[in-house]
Amino acid sequence: MGDAFEVVVDVEASLDEAPGLASTVLAWLTAEGIIDAVPTDGDVWGAGCYRPGRGHLFAAAHPDHPYAVGLLESGLGRLKVVIGRKVFVPIQGEPGPAVCPLCGHAVTVIDPETGMATREWELFSDALGDWYEGGSGTVACPNCGSPVGINEWRWQGDWPIAVGHLGFEFWNWPILNAGLVSEIGLRLGHRVVVTRGKV
Repeated sequence: MGDAFEVVVDVEASLDEAPGLASTVLAWLTAEGIIDAVPTDGDVWGAGCYRPGRGHLFAAAHPDHPYAVGLLESGLGRLKVVIGRKVFVPIQGEPGPAVCPLCGHAVTVIDPETGMATREWELFSDALGDWYEGGSGTVACPNCGSPVGINEWRWQGDWPIAVGHLGFEFWNWPILNAGLVSEIGLRLGHRVVVTRGKV
């Protein structure tokens, strides 16, 4: 069956800013009753995760869906806050195409017919590795040659790739509504990117 996740990534926060920003968002989610105030002290998810609260339906795009209604009873939902230099990728999803914000050229990274990575994927794979190791993580557009940061590419579809120092991973929650994502972004004061997947 597996575990599904949806992650809201702050793509602008520095590593130094991340802990304080995480605390701000957690305080708001707790005040709204979306998450339980007490973090877990250790279970299959580890310590420091948050169970859904009584107001968790506020977070759901479809609050009347049986999965959303049964979230508390299932005992499977957790919010995990990730702080640190991380690449956030959709798992079991097909990212792209990625569109250059400067010239509008679309780069296909996954072949839609075979589901396999294209030759152009190597440009992004190398950039992601570079970013993770502390580099700038830029991809030279194959069309105009301009260096473009990973987070500046416009990913089409529901499966973007993002890099950042702060992510809010909602594990086994219903699909989040756009209002909740906007509220998180407002409290962060930064642009956020949402991706999802399943492991």
